[in-house]
Amino acid sequence: MQIRRAVRETREAGLEVTAHVLFGLPGETVDTAGRTIEFVKDLDVQFAQFYCAVPWPSTRIYKEALQKGWLTIRDWSLFEQNHSILDIEGFSPADVMDARSRAFRSFYLRPKVLLRTAARVRSVRALRHFVSMLKEFASWI
Repeated sequence: MQIRRAVRETREAGLEVTAHVLFGLPGETVDTAGRTIEFVKDLDVQFAQFYCAVPWPSTRIYKEALQKGWLTIRDWSLFEQNHSILDIEGFSPADVMDARSRAFRSFYLRPKVLLRTAARVRSVRALRHFVSMLKEFASWI
């Protein structure tokens, strides 16, 4: 698979890899979201970010969301990747937010990832940064 090869070759080149994942696109289900989470964990990347799909105005998904009545709100301040505003068939905004929380918890709270992250803390400055990241992380889950 192309993704696995790209991750492997990037690591072989000595670079860290971050996965970026969108939840809540048309056709997604609780089951496919769970498989995506497991896939990202299996890739063994150093970092992962998990986002909600956002139907930005003038995009194809925005037009489709208007046609199919998927938009749950019209508050433009919530059109951002930390809020789910699409109610697609089989995957509600609550399902998206749950998948996102599960993804963060199951990816970052593994012993391997915790140890790898802690090993990066080699100074007081790095420790402060790490604590700051932990506080932000706690707000995501």
